[in-house]
This record gives sequence, C-alpha cells and structure tokens, in this order.
Amino acid sequence: MGLLKRNILVNFSNLTPEMIPMSPCEPRQSKDDEKLKIVDRVLIQMLGKKATKTLYDHMEATHAIQRYKVAQDIDLFNYALREYLGSGAAVIEHAIHRNLQLELEESETSFPERARVLKLA
Repeated sequence: MGLLKRNILVNFSNLTPEMIPMSPCEPRQSKDDEKLKIVDRVLIQMLGKKATKTLYDHMEATHAIQRYKVAQDIDLFNYALREYLGSGAAVIEHAIHRNLQLELEESETSFPERARVLKLA
C-alpha cells in the first residue's frame, strides 16, 4: 500500500511504469509500446479521440483485440479495421505502416533514405 517514512505515508498505487526510473541499460520502452503509441497517434490524428476509442471498443467486443495487444497482432488489427471501416481502412493502414517504418527504423537508416521513403509512400 505505502511506505511509512518520517511520518509521511507515500502511496504507490497510482504509479505507472513511466514514472518508475529505469537503469541506463534497460530500454525505456519496448518495441510493442512504441508501435502502440504510433498506432494510437495515427488513429487519433485521422479519426479523432472519440472515434478511436469507439474503434478500439468495437474491436475488443467483436474480435477480442485488446488495445494493448494491437502491436502484437497487427494483421488481426488490420483485418478488424478493414471490416469496420471498409475501403477507408486502406488509407489508415498505409499511414500506420509508413509511420511505423519511419519511426522504428529511424536509427538504422539515414535521413536522406527516410526522406526518399516518404516521397515514395
């Protein structure tokens, strides 16, 4: 529950993983966390917050895809997205794919290469 130190009660129940300091050797976020943030950001930019929440709720109810597992099974997510949005899903899939490619492979490719990929997309 908490830690009693010098008559001060510290509540740890509200801590999130981001609040806990990590050693310099550990990566700050896993690849799946990074992917999920990118997917979330693209969906919110393209659909808005309410529609994104509705989409996640629908996917969880009809396909048993929980939001935090989207990055682990992106193919099932894409299938559910196509089923829910029809042909409009292709635009969102492309934006997600492009953002994943650019941000996750950023350290492996040079800036001119990333710019070239953007022009082709």
